[in-house]
Amino acid sequence: MAKARVIFQPVLGGVFHATEVGKLLAAKTPTAVTISSAYVHSQGVRTISAALAPHAGICRCFIGIRNGASTLQGVKALIDLGASVYAVDTGSQRRIFHPKFYAVRHLKTATVILGSANLTYGGLGYNIETSAHISLDLKDPGDLSFIDDLTNSLDGMLTAHPKNCYKIASASQADAIFNAGLLEDETSPKFNSPVGMAASGAVPGNTVPAIGLPAMPKPPKPAPSKTGAAAKSGTAKVKASPLGTPVAFPVMFGAEVWSKPNLPKSDLQFPGASGNATGVLRLTQAKFEVAGAVIDQTTYFRKIVFGSLKWATSSGKETAQAQFTLTIAGVIVGTFDLMLSHKAAWEAGQGNYTTGLHWGAALPLINDASLVGRELRLYAPAAPGAPYVISID
Repeated sequence: MAKARVIFQPVLGGVFHATEVGKLLAAKTPTAVTISSAYVHSQGVRTISAALAPHAGICRCFIGIRNGASTLQGVKALIDLGASVYAVDTGSQRRIFHPKFYAVRHLKTATVILGSANLTYGGLGYNIETSAHISLDLKDPGDLSFIDDLTNSLDGMLTAHPKNCYKIASASQADAIFNAGLLEDETSPKFNSPVGMAASGAVPGNTVPAIGLPAMPKPPKPAPSKTGAAAKSGTAKVKASPLGTPVAFPVMFGAEVWSKPNLPKSDLQFPGASGNATGVLRLTQAKFEVAGAVIDQTTYFRKIVFGSLKWATSSGKETAQAQFTLTIAGVIVGTFDLMLSHKAAWEAGQGNYTTGLHWGAALPLINDASLVGRELRLYAPAAPGAPYVISID
């Protein structure tokens, strides 16, 4: 029958997950090791590498990607150890793979650490984390069912969703995943949005002393790996679409100024029954609200969202140019100079749209059937001179 105890890092007894996982691996020779983690960093791998290395050949690691957190270096550290690494890509940054557990199985017993600790230095030795340490007797049908359900569910994902869940078989494949924008580079951190930004700078009295809890020392940096990182100089290549200009990190999101759920094929420029695609995203009402009221699309975009742009008038139509950074399914694909057009007469008293965004050079990227039904969000510039941001996810 299962026995459980609490790991409350480092509040309860100053215990760390790295130590507990190490004990799991050191107890006796296991028959299988399974690790599941939303995020992986190389420091996290190094905190347990000495204990994991003797069993790496029977270790399977399921790691979330396309989440803005898992790194190329972390994946390669696992590959260098000899573990089998499987990527879990949900196809969206808004829905991530999030389970964290460390399972070690023997012939008659198994032990699982199941909780909040990612395969990162923070998860294993620094953050305040909780997990259940569960000892299982595999002669007990309930215990056997527990460990089977936990690990077999991952196998089921591999079978049912092969495009989303797959083995990263080599360091070169990891490089390709990084170059597609699905892994991060530890030497060049990326921040997608401001964190804890006060409305008017520093707030007096808003700081408190750092919490007085112990932390594990960070593991030493390893010698340069034979497989290398994104670039041997330590600086990764900028990820960008070949169609767009390179993106300068960090990319900041300003206020959300519009969203359109359930994108139809027409907005993604697939020809419909009425004829050819226009290449224009119609900036409609889309039931978007500001201050509790649905926008008036005939004036909102021209006067408020893009009111600060320089507009030119010709033949009754106004046009303007602006920069837009485009993110698709959580991946920043480039920054584009796109045209906006506005014509009051298009409304014709029927509530039609009057402002459109011309996809231009970004058209090949959004003309993708897998984006149909997703949500588009438009963000104002985060600072004067910064680009607008369009997110499709």
